[in-house]
Amino acid sequence: DLARKVTPDFAPYGKRIIRDPGGYYAALTRDHVDVEASEPAAVNAAGIVTVDGRQIDLDVIVYATGYHLDFLSTVDIRGREGRKLTEEWGDSPRS
Repeated sequence: DLARKVTPDFAPYGKRIIRDPGGYYAALTRDHVDVEASEPAAVNAAGIVTVDGRQIDLDVIVYATGYHLDFLSTVDIRGREGRKLTEEWGDSPRS
């Protein structure tokens, strides 16, 4: 089931690939980690609601789209202690 969730639906090297030195897949199999492949329909204070109506409570939502994030400069995203994402990233969004 995990392989189905994390296997891309595009040809190899059609997009950036994950070059895993051994930590990525190991992290996904930890007891406290769940990989959710359902499409989100809404975000609320507790987490997300999937298109099939399930509420998934979350501590963190990671926006890992791989797209250009320039548009986020106008969105006020704050993390711990009120730190602004735009200040952390500066002129260049990065992971």
